[in-house]
Amino acid sequence: MPANIRDDAFIEQLARSIHEDYVAKNAGGPQQNPAAVPWEDLSDDLRQANVAQAMSIGAKLETIRAVPVPQSANVPAFHFTDEEIEELAEQEHERWMGERIARGWSYGATRDNARKLHPSLISWADLPEDERKKDRDAIRAIPGILRDAGYQIRRLPDP
Repeated sequence: MPANIRDDAFIEQLARSIHEDYVAKNAGGPQQNPAAVPWEDLSDDLRQANVAQAMSIGAKLETIRAVPVPQSANVPAFHFTDEEIEELAEQEHERWMGERIARGWSYGATRDNARKLHPSLISWADLPEDERKKDRDAIRAIPGILRDAGYQIRRLPDP
């Protein structure tokens, strides 16, 4: 899966897995979190956000000199280092902010979906730890999301 993958069915499969992981980690249901609904009930805006996140996986892996490959017993087990998780979590936050801003969202001290205001539209350095954890969790979920799609991560040899 190169950074510029365009297989719509595969991307949707990854997007669905990303969403399922999000729902599992945000128990409490739609009453507490309107995004914690089945994929079929998800708004088009939130579906597209999951698709954008899925499409960014290849670029994230390229950042750390790794690629997704079909599952095989010949590929060693993969684990992100703590440094990689931090770097990729910051990258994910920047990607998410760009996606939200492009959809008309801006910073607001309190989240207001109707007015498109969000308190996390701030730099990584200013982001509260509980919000950083969400981005780290999104990175930690990548190997499982790819595994669900029949892939695993392989590190490239040093140049």
